[in-house]
Amino acid sequence: MSKKSMVMTLSLFVAVMPFLGFPGAIKDVFYTSAGILILFLAYLMTYLPCERCDEGGVAISEPSEVVAESEDVPYDMELPAEDALEEVRQLKRKAKQKDV
Repeated sequence: MSKKSMVMTLSLFVAVMPFLGFPGAIKDVFYTSAGILILFLAYLMTYLPCERCDEGGVAISEPSEVVAESEDVPYDMELPAEDALEEVRQLKRKAKQKDV
């Protein structure tokens, strides 16, 4: 059971405890022990680093296998950088000539 789920379960018991009909002495013992346990779990979650965390306390996710597929690009669409730049310049010139 994780620390967060333990805190949630304990909090649920604390919320329901007044309606369960236990004697006052048992309620006092339960509330005191629940408070100490919640304090301890909060300390563990806040101040102790987790096993899979970096120095900043951020959890490091497990690496996953990424598969990327690309479509085949026809050869005539692959332009070297200079040719592509020149083509863009020509298109801009044609656009300017149409505006004039």
